[in-house]
Amino acid sequence: MTRRSSLRAQARDIYRDLAAKKAAEATADPPSPGGFGGQGLTAQNLTEKVRALYEDSAVPVREIAGVAGVSERTIYKYAAKQRWRKRYARAPDCAPVKGAGARFIRRADKEKPIATGLKALDPAGAARAAAGCREAALLSRAAQRQAEAAQRSEALIHAIEWSNSAFKELREFWERRDKDPPGPFDDRVERVLTQVVNMALSHWEALMAAEERNAVIPAPSVVIPAKAGIQ
Repeated sequence: MTRRSSLRAQARDIYRDLAAKKAAEATADPPSPGGFGGQGLTAQNLTEKVRALYEDSAVPVREIAGVAGVSERTIYKYAAKQRWRKRYARAPDCAPVKGAGARFIRRADKEKPIATGLKALDPAGAARAAAGCREAALLSRAAQRQAEAAQRSEALIHAIEWSNSAFKELREFWERRDKDPPGPFDDRVERVLTQVVNMALSHWEALMAAEERNAVIPAPSVVIPAKAGIQ
């Protein structure tokens, strides 16, 4: 059996598929121009939206940068400077008071309000990018839901396979016992195999119940050998 990928990796792949489909639809039916200027979105709003995508979504950093209209390096710089949760020589008349884009502010203006955040010097661009971040967040949540459903289905298939295997082991034991002379460990072997069957069935039932609740439960922390042995 191939190793299952992580939920984040699955959600990331699904997100890319959804984003590609959305981009193709947008190309086929482009939206009408304009409409961003009156939304009152600021550079700080954009920075918060980008941070949310970075910390809590399946959107890859490269795609976040593309949506925000900045470089991938800029995203990582903001993440480091503002301590986002990990996924993962000046001119004499200037003071090191930084605003948007790490620009320097004249000493005479250093007490004035300073626009900060991503695209602080481009309000229209910040509004467009913020709209893109909203769209990316929606796609990311949809991707997360699909990835969770896929992992639940995979876990259920694994539980069915486990149950079938356990039943087969027990049935083969009964068939051998009926044909061969009684062995000194037959009772113990039967108890072990029966316990494995009960564990498999219990896990299957728990997964079915979780599916009804649309919840994910962890797989049991036991290792079932290919052939039941005797301790």
